[in-house]
Amino acid sequence: MREDAAGAPAVRRLVGDLRDVTYGDIGEEYLRRLVDELGRRLDLALVFVGLFQGTPARRVRTYAVARRGLAAEAFDYLLEGTPCEGVANGQACLHADGVAKAYPNDATLRQNGLRSYAGLPLRDSRGGVLGLLVAADDRPFDDAEGLVRGLEELAPRAGAELEWVRRDEALRASEQRYRRILEALAEGILVTEVDGIVVDCNERALQILGLTRSQLEGRSLLDASWETLRADGSPLAPADRPTLASAFRGHGSTVQTIGVRHPDGATRWLRINARPLSTASGRTSGAVVSFEDVTDSRRLERLLDETQHVAHVAGWEIDLDTDRIFLTPYGRELLEVGADWQPTRESLVDFIPEGERERVVDGWCEALESGARWSADVEITTARGRARWVRLTMGPEDGAPARRRFGTAQDITEARLREDDAARLEVQLLQAQKMEAIGTLAGGIAHDFNNILAAIVGHAEIARFELDRAEVVAQALDEILRASQRARDLVSQILTFSRKQVQARRPMKVSSVVREALTLLRATVPVTTELTGSIADGEPMILGDGTRLHQVLLNLATNSAHAIGSRPGSIAISLDVVTHATDALLPQRLHPGRYVRVRVADTGAGMDEATLQRAFEPFFTTKGHGQGSGLGLPVVLGIVESHEGAVTVESHPGQGTTFHLYFPGVADAAASEAAPASVTGPGSRVLGRVLFIDDEVAILDVGRRMLGRLGLECETFNHPSAALDAFRSSPSRWDLVITDYALPGLAGTTVAETIQTIRPGMPVVLTTGYAGGLSAEEQAQASILAVLPKPFSFADLAALVERILAK
Repeated sequence: MREDAAGAPAVRRLVGDLRDVTYGDIGEEYLRRLVDELGRRLDLALVFVGLFQGTPARRVRTYAVARRGLAAEAFDYLLEGTPCEGVANGQACLHADGVAKAYPNDATLRQNGLRSYAGLPLRDSRGGVLGLLVAADDRPFDDAEGLVRGLEELAPRAGAELEWVRRDEALRASEQRYRRILEALAEGILVTEVDGIVVDCNERALQILGLTRSQLEGRSLLDASWETLRADGSPLAPADRPTLASAFRGHGSTVQTIGVRHPDGATRWLRINARPLSTASGRTSGAVVSFEDVTDSRRLERLLDETQHVAHVAGWEIDLDTDRIFLTPYGRELLEVGADWQPTRESLVDFIPEGERERVVDGWCEALESGARWSADVEITTARGRARWVRLTMGPEDGAPARRRFGTAQDITEARLREDDAARLEVQLLQAQKMEAIGTLAGGIAHDFNNILAAIVGHAEIARFELDRAEVVAQALDEILRASQRARDLVSQILTFSRKQVQARRPMKVSSVVREALTLLRATVPVTTELTGSIADGEPMILGDGTRLHQVLLNLATNSAHAIGSRPGSIAISLDVVTHATDALLPQRLHPGRYVRVRVADTGAGMDEATLQRAFEPFFTTKGHGQGSGLGLPVVLGIVESHEGAVTVESHPGQGTTFHLYFPGVADAAASEAAPASVTGPGSRVLGRVLFIDDEVAILDVGRRMLGRLGLECETFNHPSAALDAFRSSPSRWDLVITDYALPGLAGTTVAETIQTIRPGMPVVLTTGYAGGLSAEEQAQASILAVLPKPFSFADLAALVERILAK
């Protein structure tokens, strides 16, 4: 500090001079003049005004800096470890000498070689510490206290100007942020006065509207010069623009889609959102109008809507937080609901019949929560009472919000009806083929069955004539039992083959079907035709339908019998295992692996090449009129291919024909075969009471005798109503109920259901002489424990009863 300015009077004169010199200055201009004059007149090494940064203050950002009275570059520094750290707490800090030693970590002091320091807090209009005024020198202060008093007189004005600078800077930063945000938005933005006059806009608004800033600003949005259209394309007058008018009146945010005529003559469709602007007192001062160009999306929506109508597919979206659902227009048409109807998860459930509701809703809700892919075919009833089939799908979508799901609903009613018609036709076709095969072989079946009856009748008469010879009677009865068993097996095979139900494919061995088919065919082929069978060891299981495989073998054997005719000949059915890589005859289109091969070879007339090419064509036949439908081989091909197999054929005129059927083996499926049930011997005895119902008195008598031999008490009824009355009078008396399926006036399943209502959990066994008469679903619904086919043997009845009552 210069000696002539060292005294307190000199500082006070300086303060007075500074008030005069800076009278007309404001803001940063004042602060720069202040530090320049202080530095020059007092010959100080460093003078600056700084603004504290952070809460609490951690840094200082300088606004005005002077070195020896010359303006210098501003700088920032950390407060920690500096003499300014105390000033931030609102206290003046004075070091007449030795300040660098007192704060050895202050780089500013060290770099400038400063020895003396005076810092005063600058306060804002509320009294808070805003910044600081610092005077420092590389020499000791001559009158440090006088300097501080002088700076204290300057501090209030400096604080006020610093506060103004900060506010002005914040305002400029806010305006810059506002402009950057405005220009960064993808929507067009207009700011208007209360009468709709545009006072500001962003570049996107100018691009969408096709106007320059001078053309847009100063123009009212309610002017008639704007040519606007409604959503349906009709003119929209200024008075009918509720979105804008509502916002200008301060009525809150509203949304509207309108068409605006572009300067190039095209119509741009805009989705507009307007919000009112208010003053601090709550008076509406104008509005902010945002809009996006939805012309392309509107075009796509219309195209999508047309596409949905053609494809019968609707789109839907659900918000899991609000449970609200958005439906595309075709979705509303599909449900036959109006545009005002607002769907929710709960209201959509009402369209699903009660019987299907739980299954569909459980699967849908689980997928909604997990976000997993989901699909279901659902029968619905529309709002107008019409039945429709809908395929619902839902899948994850990239970028979709975490709490939103998207899906489709496709009308598959017509396809479902076609599938049902096709399924009915297929069942009818298969049944006709079965009947054709059985009709062709009916003579042989009747012949074999008459032979069985002849044996039964003959041995029964022998037993009657020889009652006094026990050994002869026993032999005759054994023969009767054997013949009866043959008759039962023959009837069972015929019924199994002829029933209409298509069975589900399950792990099975083809050899069992081949053996059963051989048994039936031996009773049907002419005596002049030799029938042989050969089954190799080591056969793997396949996924098959036994009934359909029966039909394949009977169709091929029937064709072979026709090809042989009345001449002597032979039909050979064999089964072996081949591997794709080693068998040259195996079709190459099949995947590598092990296959069960069934061969049906005959010594018939054979086929020439032209006939062979058409052998599998529907309705093609070489038989005479009325002797065949031409559907036997097409059915064979369809059934084998439905098992993922293949058919090949070798044939030459006069040399016979050989069919090769290939079925893919199933690995590790042997465990799927059920172990044979144990047979209870006639000497076993169990305890309990049985209620036995059948309309055949002879069967009741046989049942009573068999159950009595097992040690059971049995009461029989030949009418279901009497049996139910007896059970109802004393439900706890019985341990088991055995009822026939076909009873006079009441089905056996109904009897079982009634018994369960009287005594839940009561064991009920159903007997039936009709193969396929009861499905697994019907059995479970009636709570039937087991089904006992007729005619049943003592061993069959004993094993079943012992197993049930042992529990």
